Amino acid sequence: MDKDERIQQIINGERHPADKYREEFALELIIHMRNGKSFTSFQALLYDKYNVRITKKTLYNWRDRHPEFAESMEIGKAVALNFFENLLISASTGTMPEILEKKNSKGINLSGVIFALKTRFFREYGENVKLQGNEEAPPIKHSHKIDLDTFQTADLETMLEIVKRNQSGE
Repeated sequence: MDKDERIQQIINGERHPADKYREEFALELIIHMRNGKSFTSFQALLYDKYNVRITKKTLYNWRDRHPEFAESMEIGKAVALNFFENLLISASTGTMPEILEKKNSKGINLSGVIFALKTRFFREYGENVKLQGNEEAPPIKHSHKIDLDTFQTADLETMLEIVKRNQSGE
């Protein structure tokens, strides 16, 4: 948006998205996230319920400018995690959570719950992959650029040998 468009908005009485923040949004965010919804999908709720159109960048600006909104985001993450953990427990015990019963759900997709936990809550549920090195392997240099002039065919052959031994269980 250029300066002239912004001036026209002000003349028309339209508020800038950053000016649309209301303190009630902090509690609204927690309520939104307690059913497993994400922070960024809060934009849709704001539009549907308050006719407030904002971008994801504005949400993060609100978080940075309003301590109560930042705190609500952290609480919201915790209650969203709790939602998915309850789904996981319900799926493993064969019970249906009350919230899903109210929505006439046909069941819990365990793979979907695990996927959500591993991707949205990767710090708690993500898989840590540790690569075990072989002492015979040449050290890997971390670089954004590979110099093909100095890369030796023997280096590649050594790496392939190590991979084959690891695959065969040696």
